[in-house]
Amino acid sequence: MADLANKQFELAGVRWGLGLPILVEDGGFTPGVADPRAQSVARPMGDGSLFGVDYFGAPTWAWNFGVNATTEGDALDALAGLTTAWRNNAGRVAPGSSLPLRYSLGGRTRRVYGRPRRISVSVDNAIDAGYIPGVMDFELEDHLHYDDDEQSIVLTLVNTSSGGWVFPNTFPIFTSGSGSRQGTIAVDGDAPAHFQAVIQGPVSAPSLVGSGWAFDLSSSLTAGQSVTVDTRTATVLRNDGASLAGALSRRSKVGRARLKAGGQELVFTGADSTGSARCTVKWRPANHSL
Repeated sequence: MADLANKQFELAGVRWGLGLPILVEDGGFTPGVADPRAQSVARPMGDGSLFGVDYFGAPTWAWNFGVNATTEGDALDALAGLTTAWRNNAGRVAPGSSLPLRYSLGGRTRRVYGRPRRISVSVDNAIDAGYIPGVMDFELEDHLHYDDDEQSIVLTLVNTSSGGWVFPNTFPIFTSGSGSRQGTIAVDGDAPAHFQAVIQGPVSAPSLVGSGWAFDLSSSLTAGQSVTVDTRTATVLRNDGASLAGALSRRSKVGRARLKAGGQELVFTGADSTGSARCTVKWRPANHSL
């Protein structure tokens, strides 16, 4: 990924903003509003309201931009690259998919997730001097802003038991050790963060437990197999693309699990006789504001 200078944006490899051929007009960036969705109702037989659970909608970012090139042809070429990125031809036909939009403000680079929507330009005599004005917007997936740099921790299994035999049984009998590993992490930001947990085999009945959430998989992974639990997309996918969501326990609420801001402990357990299974937890700290 290219480094972004202050007041620059990037989507699918296309950049715009301060000092670039595609510039943002003065006052031309609006980050939108995350409208609250309140489940409040009028208090029956009394004054006031009864409050339920409040949610936030996803804002839409908008820009007034100008392609400022040296010639008409250069302006059209720059506009073509931006328009291609905005069409999102691969992602727009994949339900649930979104794109990261990176931005730099105040010397820090963050990202939001969503999909590009409208792009419109006005072509007049200014194109003779290489200038094309336009507007575009981008619908966010949620109201949070994520650090661009990803953080991670790798948990391996420590053998805590030599296993056991249950009779009657059929010989030969093979035992597999069970183990667990705890890891303490510190999550930056001021909002609960989405995360990915990548469990690599060989391991049977792997489990990952955090603060207020747990993933229990009643399945086995052989050497070379892995499963990725993604709380942002609420998916549980093996490395061959097969969904293992049906192998999760009842308490495994993938779409609700988050890493809270601050310090916390993660516990990885499972059965692995080789001692090579591991779980990599990856996250980007989340923030409520730009």
